[in-house]
Amino acid sequence: MRLFTNDAELIRFGSRFLQMNSFSYLVMGISQMYLSVIRSMENAKLSAWISSLCLILNIFFNAICIFILFPSRPELAISAVALATVLGRIVELACCVIHSITKGSIRFRLPVRDGIQRNLLKDFLKYTLPVQGNYMVWGGALTATAAIIGHVNSDLVAANSIASVVKNLAVVLCGGIATGGSVLVGKYLGQGEIEKAKHAGNKMCFYALIFGVIAGCTILFIKPLVYSIVNLNPTAQSYLDGILYISAYYCIAKSFNSTTIAGIFTAGGDSKFGFWCDTVVMWLIILPLSYLCAFVWQVSPIFLYIVISLDEMIKLPIAFIRYRQFKWLNNITRNFA
Repeated sequence: MRLFTNDAELIRFGSRFLQMNSFSYLVMGISQMYLSVIRSMENAKLSAWISSLCLILNIFFNAICIFILFPSRPELAISAVALATVLGRIVELACCVIHSITKGSIRFRLPVRDGIQRNLLKDFLKYTLPVQGNYMVWGGALTATAAIIGHVNSDLVAANSIASVVKNLAVVLCGGIATGGSVLVGKYLGQGEIEKAKHAGNKMCFYALIFGVIAGCTILFIKPLVYSIVNLNPTAQSYLDGILYISAYYCIAKSFNSTTIAGIFTAGGDSKFGFWCDTVVMWLIILPLSYLCAFVWQVSPIFLYIVISLDEMIKLPIAFIRYRQFKWLNNITRNFA
């Protein structure tokens, strides 16, 4: 927590939450893998139902903890909210296990080492290691930018936290386009139907832009509702107002980039592009600029947030050019017949 902020109260509450919430990742690592597999087998409806159920349960438990059980005891409320998140993830894993045992075609079991598995493992590592590296580079950069924001002032931290929730809710449909597009494009490429894959990719890019605009408009539309729910001081409120305007434009580029880089490109085995793109943009451009703006030039917090949010705008033309090169049109399946 000290990487993110100097505020002693935030450090105390945040560390308590993280300690309790850390257990959720143990079960989430298994459940999310199962849900990803069944989505790739075109069973996205079940994955959506399970994820939605656990999300609703999580929100319900959190509301009880905050507003009913511990309304005036923030430390206990934070611990209870973290435990509620863990419970929601346990329910998610339980749903996956029950489906696997009763109706699923995929079973939880230890891996079998044979020739087919060894070849598949080589393919898996070849195409997924760059993706893992991409997420590590991107996640590490987000952590670094959050740390920069955290050392500016606590009002900006509060505004950024609320804006992040609003932004993530607004772009949830964009993430669905990326996931669904990767399954559809991967299916056509695996069948050797290159033209259908190209056509599907074009449609996914179009839908990504449309949903990005919808996400941005949604943020602007629900601003009054957000202001009526949260309780911020005037300084943090002014920061939140500017950040939400910036986030509305950010969503458009984010939607297109996630659909192409994280969805379409990886479906065709072009997984290294995202790794190198995020490495250059985030670590060689955005982070140095953000550091200089925050601690050397000491620009206004809103201008600092604009600089931090430039990553998706920079990646947008690069991703579009890469898409039009059609280097992602590859059949990466194996025939073991």
